Amino acid sequence: MTDDLSSASRAGLHAWVGLCLVLLTGVVFWPVGRYEFVEYDDNVYVTENMRTQKGLTWDNLAWALRTTESATWIPLTRISFMADYEVHGLESGGYHVANLCLHILNVLLLFAALSRMTGAPWRSACVAALFAIHPLHVESVAWVAERKDVLSTFFVLAALLAYARYVARPTCARYLGVLTAYALSLLAKPMMVTFPFVLLLLDYWPLGRWTSPFKGRLLWEKLPLIGLSVIASIITYFAQKHGGVMTSLARHPLDARISNALVSYARYLAKTFWPSDMIVLYPYPDHPAGFWVIFASAGLILAVSALCVLKRARHPALAIGWFWYLGTLVPVIGLVQVGIQSMADRYTYVPLIGIFIMVCWGLSDWRQKKAIFGVLAGAALAALAVTARAQVRHWENSETLFQHTLSLSGPQFVLDCNLGVALAKRGRFAQAVEHYERALRDVSTRPSGPQFVLEYNLGVALAKLGKAAPAAEHFMRALQDSSANSAQAAMAHDGLATALAERGLIDEAGAHFFAAVNLDRGRATAHNGLGIILARQGRPEQAAAHFVQALSLQPTAQAHCNLGLVYDRMGRREAAIREYRLALSLDPGSVQARRNLDAAFSR
Repeated sequence: MTDDLSSASRAGLHAWVGLCLVLLTGVVFWPVGRYEFVEYDDNVYVTENMRTQKGLTWDNLAWALRTTESATWIPLTRISFMADYEVHGLESGGYHVANLCLHILNVLLLFAALSRMTGAPWRSACVAALFAIHPLHVESVAWVAERKDVLSTFFVLAALLAYARYVARPTCARYLGVLTAYALSLLAKPMMVTFPFVLLLLDYWPLGRWTSPFKGRLLWEKLPLIGLSVIASIITYFAQKHGGVMTSLARHPLDARISNALVSYARYLAKTFWPSDMIVLYPYPDHPAGFWVIFASAGLILAVSALCVLKRARHPALAIGWFWYLGTLVPVIGLVQVGIQSMADRYTYVPLIGIFIMVCWGLSDWRQKKAIFGVLAGAALAALAVTARAQVRHWENSETLFQHTLSLSGPQFVLDCNLGVALAKRGRFAQAVEHYERALRDVSTRPSGPQFVLEYNLGVALAKLGKAAPAAEHFMRALQDSSANSAQAAMAHDGLATALAERGLIDEAGAHFFAAVNLDRGRATAHNGLGIILARQGRPEQAAAHFVQALSLQPTAQAHCNLGLVYDRMGRREAAIREYRLALSLDPGSVQARRNLDAAFSR
């Protein structure tokens, strides 16, 4: 069924609708342009990623194609972050605006593809509007790390539009366009491995190819696309398995996974029609949902599926939309469990298009009551826009995001830890300690968790508050975590040594600084700390060697001052003056460097 529009007015309508969609999306999401990075994967991909901060180099491009860092293979997304860094540096607003621009392009591509396939621009516009401002999609747009969502979807929707053109006039060049766009989508994020399945659904409706004389070739022409899906799935499986994020069946048995999948399908539907209590991390339940919850969820899925199949002749859009929803969620529904979440708002970015198709085409019987339908549609979009805008505000920074989530979910060791990090970076160490301690209490009840990270971070925060004794205790506990790697152990030895030195335990501090530099030769703070201990012990030559090493790794005014003092004691006055001057060039306000320089000149 097509909307009653002449071909002469179609181009003008598309332009007008496109402008309205851009304005609607911009009004809801524009505040993200002044938002900060958050301490949840943004640091992994951008703010603490040295590769990203080296920008677009040939070496970095090759690295992006081969790395599975963070248990993900997303080369195109990594390259996009490098490109952002070339333009914006670490200015977060540019990254957010890039996400928003991609989301707007996705809205327009979805409208164009659906309108071309169905010949129904008004209903296609309604689907695009729901996609543009649904609150469940806020996470994919407002979270810099979820660039992979909006970028992958951009290419998969481009592939969808290319497929519509291919169906209209099948040629090798047009098919190559579909294949290329789909490959780029998988390079951004391998979420849409079910895309060939989506195309088969669309072949049934609205393209009507299942009844054509060429229906026998429908599966054959999808084989290259299926091949890309298989390759992406294999790479992703090994990346996640090697990265240690894939949960074993011993921890989450198959029956628990199936139960969680059924309940998650139902929960996503509930949040689609009543978007509330949306949080950044829905923790995996310690125990499966109750029997009646699982039974009701399974019953809902089976009932809707059966109804859609029975009504497919008269209402094909219902069946296509429903199986789009079910099918595109399969890779992330938890049958292969990755991470600690039971579900995630970002997983609905593409799947909800199916539900929106069901709604917009399922209400076609209202066409004779356009005024009523228009009022209801307008009210629904207004309500979604207000809710989405409120949800966007939670993403302003780490504190607003994590406080909102923790207020709804209660203690979560990951988010309490991340909030502690964010507070510590703002110098609010007392509040950081509260969240680290709450995270430790929570993680103690779970089979695994970031024990080392929590103990180490708590030690650092306590040390900043001048509480050297309890800080040392937590650094010791961090060292007792057998899962810590050598770099982490070096961090803990370094922190423990500093705490011991503040308590006057010089020999013990020296032993831990020495352990730190042995474990990690590139740890500048440990070399500097060991140099201070050696200087106190009357070993200036050895102290100087460690200060020089620290400065080669990380030039700081304090290290130059320390080296200058050692040179002074060794009688090397000119060398000491040079170091004091270098310290002042790095920190013109350094009182210690100025005092030492004046003293050196007076001798």
